[in-house]
Amino acid sequence: MTDRSTSAPDTQNTGLPDIDWLPAPMLLLDGTGNCLAASQGAADLLGTRRKDLLNDGWLHHFENATANIRWIASMARIEGGAPALELHTGPTRRRFRLAFKPVPGVPHTLSVTLAETTAERAAIESSAHHKTLLDRVQNISSTGYWRYEVATGQVVWSDRVFEIHGMEPDPAGVTIDQAVAAYHPDDRQRVRDCISHSIETGAPFDFDLRIVRADGSLRHVIARGEVDGAHDIGSCRLFGVFQDVTDERDRAQASRITQERLSLVVKASRDGVWDWRYGSDEVFYSDRFKEILGLSEPGNLMSVERAKSLIHPDDLETYSALVVAHLEGHKRCDAEIRLMQPDGGFIWTEIKAVAAFDDNGNATRIVGTVGDISARKEAESRMRKARADALAASDAKSKFIATASHELRTPLNGVLGMLDLLANAQLDADQQPLVETAAESARSLLAILDDLLDLSKLDADRLELNPVAFDPVRHVQSVVDLFAPSAAKRNVDLFFDAADNLPETLVADQARLRQVLTNLVGNAVKFTSAGSIRVSAEVIEAEGIAAPSKRRLRYCIADTGIGIAPEMQQKLFQPYAQGSNRTAETYGGTGLGLAICKQLVERMGGTIGVESAPGQGSRFWFTLDAVSPDAITDADEMPTKTADSVCEETNRSLHVLIAEDNAVNQRVITAMVSRLGCTFEVVTDGIEAVEAVRRGNFDAVLMDIQMPRMDGVMATRLIREEEQGTGRAVPIIAITAHAMRGTRDDYLKAGMTDFVPKPIEVKSLALALHAVAKKHAPEEAQTAASDLSPVSTAQSA
Repeated sequence: MTDRSTSAPDTQNTGLPDIDWLPAPMLLLDGTGNCLAASQGAADLLGTRRKDLLNDGWLHHFENATANIRWIASMARIEGGAPALELHTGPTRRRFRLAFKPVPGVPHTLSVTLAETTAERAAIESSAHHKTLLDRVQNISSTGYWRYEVATGQVVWSDRVFEIHGMEPDPAGVTIDQAVAAYHPDDRQRVRDCISHSIETGAPFDFDLRIVRADGSLRHVIARGEVDGAHDIGSCRLFGVFQDVTDERDRAQASRITQERLSLVVKASRDGVWDWRYGSDEVFYSDRFKEILGLSEPGNLMSVERAKSLIHPDDLETYSALVVAHLEGHKRCDAEIRLMQPDGGFIWTEIKAVAAFDDNGNATRIVGTVGDISARKEAESRMRKARADALAASDAKSKFIATASHELRTPLNGVLGMLDLLANAQLDADQQPLVETAAESARSLLAILDDLLDLSKLDADRLELNPVAFDPVRHVQSVVDLFAPSAAKRNVDLFFDAADNLPETLVADQARLRQVLTNLVGNAVKFTSAGSIRVSAEVIEAEGIAAPSKRRLRYCIADTGIGIAPEMQQKLFQPYAQGSNRTAETYGGTGLGLAICKQLVERMGGTIGVESAPGQGSRFWFTLDAVSPDAITDADEMPTKTADSVCEETNRSLHVLIAEDNAVNQRVITAMVSRLGCTFEVVTDGIEAVEAVRRGNFDAVLMDIQMPRMDGVMATRLIREEEQGTGRAVPIIAITAHAMRGTRDDYLKAGMTDFVPKPIEVKSLALALHAVAKKHAPEEAQTAASDLSPVSTAQSA
């Protein structure tokens, strides 16, 4: 275009209209885009001279106009005109709209009308910018905006408002009725009232109400707005924002509930609260904290040093270490410490604390509670004293029981010992059963004495069971035979029914079982004056017995006696309980028998019960678990040899020292030792026993425990001390009437070798001496003697 002429064309010779004088901004262009004519209005609008716009001069006033020259030139060949073109100037950035139209009657010529759009474009761009900012603000704040045109009733919602309502955005907006209908039915009238008031008064509005979303869920929203043109209904508008605060409300509600719950818990617990922002010099403490300690200081803040001074000096180091351990290892920080009071006294408190930590694991604060436990501590002190007193009383009772046991067993030892010796004498057929029955009765008395003494000192759970092999039929028959004479004197028939499924041998605690049977059969005989008593035993099917070697036994003792009232049956198995006062006066008894039976049966894995009615007799039953002898190891086999044969097989006479102060017991023990083929010497106290061992050469010592001048335990300790370094250790067998549980271990710890309780039986003494003889016997004698097992010892004992 550089070859174009810049001279002004002659419009009169070309037939172009004369536009030079026009105040309207206008240009005439030819088909190549050159300006043929320019009005004065165009020059004024562009701030230049008319001649400077001619030819291509006008293009230099607009950016990118040269690039669009072909498009501009083509407009001259388009019939009917062309669309407008937006151009802007260079440095001033003014914007213009150029409207192109063909000139009538002049081919390939366009008239261009110029209009400046700088302000309009700036307004559009500003509006778009503000809309962008507003959209960003609503996204960031989760707040939507809206506009209500009062005259038309139309409401425009932003996308966020539609989203809050659970609706898809609609550029057309909604009507005012639709907007109000979105609120909860209970809140709609308030919305209408707020809008009407604002329109009438021009006052802004702010309400917090509920909306119902399209899915039926409720949301809490806040709507705020103001009025523009309140006094002109035609131009009145309401503008506002809309915010969903449901989540905030839920969190606030949850926080309130938590705070209320915490407050109620603290009030209910009557605990004080303290809070220390870790690293600061102040500690918050609640009014209840002050009340507990009796503090009258104003406010609820104290220094850290002041807080430390409240801890008892003897507890400060311990509690500080506990806090440090909690902060380092996040361990629990619970302690019972003493806190000081203003009057110099202290109270016991329970402090529970927990620390909060930041993301790096550093402590930020420690919060704790303080509870007054002085009353509890005082109660514990009283309980400790009461327990100490009870233990002292129990010790005194135990000493009394031990003494009573010794005094009762001493005469029983004489009775049983002599009966045992008599049973092995030359007796005729009539005398032998009498001696055996007397011995059985004495042994039953001894068993009852043992259990009464045990139950006086120990709980039933601490009673020890001693299972041995026995014949269940013969076992019950022996009890029936024991009471047969008594039943016959009362003209009462006593029967025993043994079921066919009873095996020949079972293993259980024979002595405990015999005690239960003796008690129940004895009661039946005592309370039955006519009719019969029937004792039965059988093996029953039972759940919970998985081992094929286990058996569940059921025993039943039915009588036709006086019977028991229903109200008394409920407490029949309680200690000291009897049918009635009249029953106790008529029939006597301590009321301990059935209580002992219940504890023994339950300890043996069974249950016990009764079925009875006054005047119709009673039926007592109990079960227990036993095992077949197949479950016993070889070491548990029943003995096949007698004690006499064992002593004979040792082929050696033992020389025994007997330390016993009671003359009757001396006669019993010496007779038994002589029968076993042993020689002996007798001393009457511990001092004589020590001297005898010092000067003599005994194979064993039978040492009584309770003797004058020096007891058997002290004598044993002195003997063991003198034996140190000599390579000798004479066997010392304790023979004592102290038969409480645990005494055997005590005697063994004192240095004794074995333990034989009084009343003494020949077999149990033989077994104890056999263990001594075996150490000196030839190998064949030891082999023959090995048939005696621990089970046989337990059975004889």
